[in-house]
Amino acid sequence: MLKKLLLVAVALFLVGGLTFFVAFAASGFNKNGIAATEIKENLYEEKIDNALTSISIDYANANIIVSVGEKLTVTYPEHYTKGGNPISRVTLNDNGGKLVIDEEIDSLKSVGYDLARPTVKITVPSGRALTLDLETELGDVTLSGINAEKLHASAENGFIALNDITSNGIIDLETERGEIEMFGTITATGLEAETGSGDISHKDGIITADKISFSSDVGDVLATLAGKESDYTVLIEKDLGSSNISNSTSGPRRLEIELDFGSVEIYFEK
Repeated sequence: MLKKLLLVAVALFLVGGLTFFVAFAASGFNKNGIAATEIKENLYEEKIDNALTSISIDYANANIIVSVGEKLTVTYPEHYTKGGNPISRVTLNDNGGKLVIDEEIDSLKSVGYDLARPTVKITVPSGRALTLDLETELGDVTLSGINAEKLHASAENGFIALNDITSNGIIDLETERGEIEMFGTITATGLEAETGSGDISHKDGIITADKISFSSDVGDVLATLAGKESDYTVLIEKDLGSSNISNSTSGPRRLEIELDFGSVEIYFEK
């Protein structure tokens, strides 16, 4: 029985690959000749009887942008063929103050289509603190001017950008192939930033957190931290690259940096 299932799976895979090849060949091996999907944008607005405390977004193919707005809203896209058949499946649940939106792309139905990269747009009223869990496989995550209870952002193939972000808890950022960029004032109880290949940088402001962790397999680290160097216990582990600070055990705050290949430039407010 298992052997039959495996044979069926292989056959479906080969059929899908052949269909894509035929469509690609018909276009003269020109990506612009492949049919584009149509994007339908849906709007979610917070309900009076279900005040949100958290938003969770998990998309296969989309950028995610979070910014300040008058109302708490989420604009979320879906992919359709020209004939109106769905290529992506989006599910939404909003029970108990938790909004969860997940997307899955149908790999067979998407064969022969150029999947444009749409955008999930979240607006949050100024001063409103939510727990945010934002994930995308193909796309970037950008947040600006937001208060968060806790923040987790993951972009498997894309960058993460934060501009003037405050969290009452931990800010947790991760990319597999992409950079993590921070600007302005970044404040949290803890900050964790990890990338497989890409730089981790912070400019034009101060990072304030009791525990800070930066990790990259291949990439540089640049940041300016609150206070002075003696406020921090510093642990740096790197295989190849320079650093302008050294390990120390002098302060109550903790800074951990782990690099395989890359340089470290850490500066302090005082």
